[in-house]
Amino acid sequence: MSVHVTLEELQRAAGSGLSPERLKAVICHLMSGCQECRTLAREAVFPSRSRKDGPLPPDLDAAYESVLESAADFACRVERLPPGERVAFQKAHALLGSGGKRGDLLSLSRKGVRLASFGVCEALLAWAWRVRFDDPQRMYELARFAAEQADSLSPEAYGACALADFRARAWAEFGNACRVADQLREAERAFGKAFELFASGTGDPRLKVRLHDLQASLFGTLRHHALAARSLDIVAGLYRQLGEEHLASRTLITKGLYIHYSGRTEDALALNAQALASIDKEREPGLVVLAVKNELLYLVDSERFPEANRLLFDNRRRFRGLGRIVALRVRWIEGRISYGLERWLSAEEIFREVARGCEEAELGFARALVGLELAAALLRQERPAEAEKEAAMSLKVFISLRVAWEAVGATYLLIEAFRMQLTTAELVEHAEGTIRYIRRMQMEMGW
Repeated sequence: MSVHVTLEELQRAAGSGLSPERLKAVICHLMSGCQECRTLAREAVFPSRSRKDGPLPPDLDAAYESVLESAADFACRVERLPPGERVAFQKAHALLGSGGKRGDLLSLSRKGVRLASFGVCEALLAWAWRVRFDDPQRMYELARFAAEQADSLSPEAYGACALADFRARAWAEFGNACRVADQLREAERAFGKAFELFASGTGDPRLKVRLHDLQASLFGTLRHHALAARSLDIVAGLYRQLGEEHLASRTLITKGLYIHYSGRTEDALALNAQALASIDKEREPGLVVLAVKNELLYLVDSERFPEANRLLFDNRRRFRGLGRIVALRVRWIEGRISYGLERWLSAEEIFREVARGCEEAELGFARALVGLELAAALLRQERPAEAEKEAAMSLKVFISLRVAWEAVGATYLLIEAFRMQLTTAELVEHAEGTIRYIRRMQMEMGW
């Protein structure tokens, strides 16, 4: 796109009033870094603010970037749909955005939307992806609806090979949603079905790399870290064959996590720095935030707390407006930094906040682990009775999960240490040892 866009076009783009081709061109132009047009885009998104108001405050700036990324995703999805499916997609997409969090299919049906269509399935997948950092359960439900509806589509209406491709993508996206929602056996079955469908489709290379990319994340969640890292090497090579250097570089960020989980944190830091230097920051600003968050994690796990604290301070503005789950992870890291810097009261306050957030998000393992970290912070403040209460709560959560028996045993030992009335120093040593052991499990589980 060689010319600038107008404010009228940007206002129409915000309301999905442009053709798919023009919408994609506008979004690509904005994400290429044109400051003049990005300023106009801010006026379209926030019409109450004028240029004389100066730069957007951090919360609005984060909201603007979120709108831009959502518009880019919207444009790409519309473009690849058959022309006759685009109206259904746009209508379903709008209804899903305004119809609450549950009963999505029922809501669409009541509004007269024909459910068995590419357009509706694509809208369900779009919203599943959009809520992945805020509502894992809704992501799971939306992706499941999409896969089920894709299975009901007619080969006569869409063509057998094209339908196989679409169904393969829907089932792979559902498999990824299962992974996010900790439904790992269901995720494995979904990916198996996705690859089976792919084999009977067109052999689309972009679909193939997408399936492998998502499955690599499942390998990581299943603690097959070496396999996940090797898979991402293949994925990066496939992206380069497609001329997608940015997406190839993007895989380095995820690969760094798996290398870190394998105990090679210095290698993970180096890989993360390589990714930050090579990704297209204008194309995907949220990816920079993810890379910085990972760097924070690596530094904290290496007990380089002053360095991590400086990195957090320098990038605090980037972390404004994150999705709920990512924001919770960053806040947890901040609590660990406070603990490492011996700011016990600050650590306690942050760990309590994170514990509440984990409960609301139904993240049981994380809630139990942060409870032990809270207990350690309380011990550091000479409050053993409160610390024992938090440890007992964590034990109860670990038992309820029925998948973390090593954590149950380790926490039982900590409870026994409390009952033996050891000195505070001995209890702190025991608590921190238990946390290190269980955190290793957490790393392996990829949370």
